[in-house]
Amino acid sequence: MIELPSDITIQTVDETYRQLIEAIRTTPYIVVKLGPNAAIDLAGVQLLIAAREAARDSGGEFCLAVAAENGLLGTLRRGGFLQAADQRAFWLKEKGQP
Repeated sequence: MIELPSDITIQTVDETYRQLIEAIRTTPYIVVKLGPNAAIDLAGVQLLIAAREAARDSGGEFCLAVAAENGLLGTLRRGGFLQAADQRAFWLKEKGQP
């Protein structure tokens, strides 16, 4: 499990990116823990999507420890990231997601 900073925003995305890339390089199965009151903007959401794809491309898996809530859930709704079933499954931990 990898615990990310409480804020994943345009200001902190570089540091979080380095942390995620290192995890993807060393661990095939990554579970990301976000704080319940984490501030995550669109840059943070895009980073998590890219990390998920990078993990999958390297033969690994990437999932959230718990379903999106609070600030993250609001960002996902405003950004339209919950429209597709596979995206809802990832972010909201719906059927078939670890």
